[in-house]
Amino acid sequence: MISQQVSELAVRIIARGAPTDPAGSVRITPPTNIPDAQIGEIITRVINWGLSIAGSVAVLFLIVGGIMYITSAGDSQRIEDAKKTLKNAIIGVVFILISLVIVNTINFAITGVNSSGSGTSGGATVGTP
Repeated sequence: MISQQVSELAVRIIARGAPTDPAGSVRITPPTNIPDAQIGEIITRVINWGLSIAGSVAVLFLIVGGIMYITSAGDSQRIEDAKKTLKNAIIGVVFILISLVIVNTINFAITGVNSSGSGTSGGATVGTP
């Protein structure tokens, strides 16, 4: 059933004048207006995006823990739950910051691309006027 639908779709594409090679197969050419991106830049962007989401979630838990603490109204169990939430959120933020430093250091060492996506470290050169 599915193969029949795919065959019918292929016939429709060919009938519309899609470019074909001499064997009759449809030629698909990649678009030419897409800029080339280096793999290091893509890796850096994906990692930074993921760590940004993780950091946002950790900050959200800090806010939730603070609200839990403020609204505990002296209930010792709710205070302990709020403190536990705050402690875990702080640990999460610390792990995220450490992982950001580690990942960007390793990525720069391997690809030569820093977290901003450029290929230089941004430091000053000693001895130049």
